[in-house]
Amino acid sequence: MPTVINKHGLARHIPEPVKRAVRQACANGCVICGRMPYEYDHFDPPFEDAKDHHAVGIALLCSVHHTDRTAGRLSVDAVRKARVKPFNAGRASVWSHHLTEQSLTLNVAGNILQGPSVGLSVNGAIVFGLRAPGTVDGQWLVTGSINDSSGRETLRFRDNEVLAVNGSWDVSMEGPTITVRRGTGDIVVQVSFRTEDQVISLERLNMRLGGGHALHANRSGIQVSGPAVNFQVGGNIVIGATGCAIRLGRDSEPPKDFATLAINFAALGSPNDWRD
Repeated sequence: MPTVINKHGLARHIPEPVKRAVRQACANGCVICGRMPYEYDHFDPPFEDAKDHHAVGIALLCSVHHTDRTAGRLSVDAVRKARVKPFNAGRASVWSHHLTEQSLTLNVAGNILQGPSVGLSVNGAIVFGLRAPGTVDGQWLVTGSINDSSGRETLRFRDNEVLAVNGSWDVSMEGPTITVRRGTGDIVVQVSFRTEDQVISLERLNMRLGGGHALHANRSGIQVSGPAVNFQVGGNIVIGATGCAIRLGRDSEPPKDFATLAINFAALGSPNDWRD
């Protein structure tokens, strides 16, 4: 695709530090309605008149409000006012997905999970899971909750919604991938919804557990590290009916209604121990 350049020679591509500043100022969603996904709108000045990418002149707008702004149905002044007090200020950023594929695979750091209800659980709590539709034309539902390495909840999955919890340092939604960061280069969680490939992937995770333990996920697999429990697991395949599981540890029972990759060690605690 050719690079779009305006009359001042400015390319459409916005540098990542500027995009991050815009996301932070706009509370990670459309400044008018709060929705994700969003687009970066040069509103003051418009892109064709811009000589540089200045964060203060760029706002996040959903596709509907971006179209309204471009067509003149939404004024620059309205966008400017909304950017000062964006819709998501004090709220979670929400993406409502629409997963109606006939089949989906959950990829958790290279561990392939397939079944009517699959997920990664720790001591009976679903960290990240996927439930099959209850009806023929229904939606797959995502469930789970993820906190960062300091114990702050950052990403929550509720039925057909993904919620980026208010206060996260940076939440980006680029293409099929949602990434939450605590700081520069510090990824808390990265999830990709590659529905064309029928795969939902938990690609990165850096999460606090109980007793000084941490849960990590990356291309090398899933790692649990800490004073009492240390292991790494990857390359597993779980294909089965509800209740089947790969079980690591025997200190608690895996969820009965999921085919899971289940981690069960009392030393890892429960969600009450993971979060401040």
